[in-house]
Amino acid sequence: RIDCEQLATHLKRGLSPLYTVFGEETLLALEAADRIRDAARGNGYDEREVLTVESSFDWSRLTMSGNSLSLFGSRRLLELRIPGGKPGNEGADAIKRFAAKLPPDTLTLVTLPKLDRNTQGGGWFSALESAGVTVAANPVPLQKLPQWIAGHALNGRKFVRRNPSSSSGSAALPNSGSSNTPDQTEASPGRLFGMR
Repeated sequence: RIDCEQLATHLKRGLSPLYTVFGEETLLALEAADRIRDAARGNGYDEREVLTVESSFDWSRLTMSGNSLSLFGSRRLLELRIPGGKPGNEGADAIKRFAAKLPPDTLTLVTLPKLDRNTQGGGWFSALESAGVTVAANPVPLQKLPQWIAGHALNGRKFVRRNPSSSSGSAALPNSGSSNTPDQTEASPGRLFGMR
């Protein structure tokens, strides 16, 4: 298990076939997933498939994706998004089977929210940990926050702050490079944390 700050160094050494990103800090989790996607693209993973687990999700889709070959014989990135954090019994079994036999020429990225200790101790999560690299998006300790902000400013990272009056809430998200929607404004890291 590594934290988000260790991820860049890890990715320079080579890619694992499986990454699981989870944690309560949404911004850090999004950045970690973006770093993994960028590294995958840079290493020839040109095809991308995204599976999002919702209440009626058919877990056989994960098995089929694992068994299918790329359309063009290229390497692919398979994303499994579990926004609720709990796959249920059928999902837990499917994840354990998938992690036991990862597909060739495929980098799998599993994204999850914050998980409690019991969930992290579950068999399906342990299977993911054993088969790949787990990235914990934990809060930046208060004493390290100034260095974290400075590091992001030096790296030229942009942030988006949602307008608190908008229906989408006030979550901070990284700028994806696309044009901002009317309820978003770019903010410097200092403004993001109320320092300006």
